[in-house]
Amino acid sequence: MKKIAIITLTHVYNYGNRLQNYALQELLKDMGYHVETIYNDVGSIKSKGLIILKECLYCGKYAKLRKKAFKEFNRKYIIWSNIKASNYIISDNRINGEYDYFISGSDQIWNPYFSYFGFYFLDFVECDNKKLSYAASYGVTEIPEEKKLQYKKWLSDFKAISVREEQGVELCEKLGINDAVRVLDPTLMLSDDRWNSMARKPYGFNEKNYILLYFLGEIPTLVHMEIQHYKKRGAKIIYLENENKRVCEIKSKSLFSADPMEFIWLIKNCALLLTDSFHGVVYSILFKKNFWVFDRKGEDIRNEMSSRITSLLLMVDIKDRMNPMKICDTNIDYSNIDELLDIERKKSLEYLMKNLE
Repeated sequence: MKKIAIITLTHVYNYGNRLQNYALQELLKDMGYHVETIYNDVGSIKSKGLIILKECLYCGKYAKLRKKAFKEFNRKYIIWSNIKASNYIISDNRINGEYDYFISGSDQIWNPYFSYFGFYFLDFVECDNKKLSYAASYGVTEIPEEKKLQYKKWLSDFKAISVREEQGVELCEKLGINDAVRVLDPTLMLSDDRWNSMARKPYGFNEKNYILLYFLGEIPTLVHMEIQHYKKRGAKIIYLENENKRVCEIKSKSLFSADPMEFIWLIKNCALLLTDSFHGVVYSILFKKNFWVFDRKGEDIRNEMSSRITSLLLMVDIKDRMNPMKICDTNIDYSNIDELLDIERKKSLEYLMKNLE
């Protein structure tokens, strides 16, 4: 059985990140490969200092509970390689002989503002025919001029390149890489039934008919205004907080330590999702939920996050769910969604089959 190593962000406590890692692993396993993820231990003094600072801001208790939940998910669901990277460097000389293919993906591993490392471009792999990407994302609208030459050099060594959004294809073309293709995020490659079988209700959570808010950036003013109307009508508002919230901002403290499987359950069972999260939209689509999605507020203007969401909404023909002028109860027409996803799944699977021969 041929072996594949996944290279992705592994040291964060983000729902979408951990779920895409798991989904790509399972997709490749279903194709008959033995799959492992290379853990990258970014344990520098600087990063440890930031972790300590964040724990103070979180008020340690909640940070530790969240980390424990994510570490348990990693232990239970992710197959890890015995070979690890430390601060983006693999010193183990077994690595090239250990795997038949290396796949870079499927998160914002190519974002030039927070993951500008050759590690994510597989610079440690000696044989170019072993280097692929799957649904990699830049997370920006433009590559900084001073980094373009290095990006082109790194990407020119790949056997095959696939990205998560149309804008990613365009950025590759601007670098002179003209054979990149768009594929589905791996979380969309697994069926809703499969995700449903893994979803788990958070302990002690008994709310029904609730509106779920999940924002990685600041909550937009429109959302603040509109949820007041819902509250007056008796609706329950549930806040699913991201990993960068300070304890004084955490409104649903009991859910701050929700793990990725509980994240899925909360979306599956909500009456409405309001979000700026790509993977929040992914699971809303898979479970055919009502949702509204907004541009991410409070981000560095260089990091344009909305392109990946726009690309997804256009693909499944529900682009009107982005940046509404008013939050209304209009249902989404999902009548063609399964057919559209199946077409895209077939294209994405063909990409993998062709390049993993």
